[in-house]
Amino acid sequence: MGLSDMVNWEVYADMVAAAGGVLEICMTGCLFWRFAKPFLPGNQRTEIVGVTYALVMLVLKFCPLEMDNKICGGIGVLSVFIVMYWIDRRNTKQKLFLALTFYLLEWIAWGVILGPWSSVYHMLVMRPFIAERDALQFVLWVIMEIVFVTMNVFVKAFLIWVLHQNYRYKRENMTKGEFVLLLAPSMSVMAGYWIISYFVNIYRTDLGQDMEDVHGEYIWFRALYMAVSFAALLTVIISYRHIKDGQRREKEDAVLSRQREDMKRHMEEVERLYGDIRSLKHDMANHVMVLESLYGNGIKEREEGGEAEEADRWKESAHESLKGVNRSAEAGKYMAQLRARVEEITFEIRSGNPVTDVILMEKYKEAEKKGIAFQYEFHYPEKAGVEAFDVSIILNNALNNAMEAAEECEDAFVSVRSYQTRNAWMIEVKNSAAGWRDMDEESGLPITTKKEAGHGFGIASIKKAAKKYHGDIDIMQDGREFVLSVMLMKQQG
Repeated sequence: MGLSDMVNWEVYADMVAAAGGVLEICMTGCLFWRFAKPFLPGNQRTEIVGVTYALVMLVLKFCPLEMDNKICGGIGVLSVFIVMYWIDRRNTKQKLFLALTFYLLEWIAWGVILGPWSSVYHMLVMRPFIAERDALQFVLWVIMEIVFVTMNVFVKAFLIWVLHQNYRYKRENMTKGEFVLLLAPSMSVMAGYWIISYFVNIYRTDLGQDMEDVHGEYIWFRALYMAVSFAALLTVIISYRHIKDGQRREKEDAVLSRQREDMKRHMEEVERLYGDIRSLKHDMANHVMVLESLYGNGIKEREEGGEAEEADRWKESAHESLKGVNRSAEAGKYMAQLRARVEEITFEIRSGNPVTDVILMEKYKEAEKKGIAFQYEFHYPEKAGVEAFDVSIILNNALNNAMEAAEECEDAFVSVRSYQTRNAWMIEVKNSAAGWRDMDEESGLPITTKKEAGHGFGIASIKKAAKKYHGDIDIMQDGREFVLSVMLMKQQG
């Protein structure tokens, strides 16, 4: 780069260049790890991604075999793809897309900064006044090398940040159609860059000069091409986000519709139970009369009450219908049937609201069938201003998730309780767990591994209901227990 022919300066220059190359590779490895981390399980040692990339690129850098930089970069990202697949074998298409995207980001960043950096370099380092002073030129050259590495790392970090902001659904499976959609601009950019590089190499071979030395505007056109390429990649990722937004809204609407149906079913169950209670109350006089007949008390009471004529008619009717019948045994049997009927239509769980009574009873019976210990200490607040519909959303989703998780455990249990603290009403659902659940870094919510429609929106629905009452949710887990706490602020007035 115009340094003096003095051997000492060349040695120092080689040392600085090597150190700068090592630093840039290590920093790029850190960026690759930061780029891939949100897409990988949070409980894994994802830093191995960056370490692998740095080690592979360092080996290739100091390898005695001469290799093209583009091929070296390809080997580096391929090794990282293998490591990502080893860490998490799900969503392979997304991992391939990430590896190719980072490969492009390296060249995009390099192409974007090379134009302005080269201009400053030629104006500062290659001026005749500077070229005549070896020591000064060397110092300025070192400064420009540091600036180049810093700009390169900074631009790549910025590009990664932009992609992270717009690639929202990092842990969702990528379909084949989505993979093709996202890969199309990447392949176009890659093909364009390789074609440009091919003709630049032909130019250098035929004329013995670099194109940028003859045509200075070339580096600016290349920078523009790189910027447009990133814009194309970003546009497709934004389009992908809008597609996923639409899919998510459809799923949320379906979940909300199902929640409304659940609420309707619970209300119908409450109405049915109340109807049965009214019917039982209406028929209670007849049941009492039957029992009195079986025990022989009805006739005596009517005789003592001065209703002799009615007593005679009832006596005649009762004797006729009870001929040859063991009255005590029949009365006991009738009482047992009546008791079973009363137990069937009355609530065993009384939480302070008929809707939550039905939900808790449903889950209690479901837990019994599945062999899950179910504990409850839930009381609906009388004056908290919380609608039963919102509470039903919280309880249904929280208990459904808890039941599914507890089924995988040996000593399965689910507990739900509520309590009041100052001006807040708390709902806490705890369940046994068979391990840690991955959490999404952006939303702070657990990531579902189930592919069925509707999965993955339960806790999101709970959070939305809590936000309606200026509250929030909190999740704690230790690998053996999973605890969901929901805070609802009491409404005044």
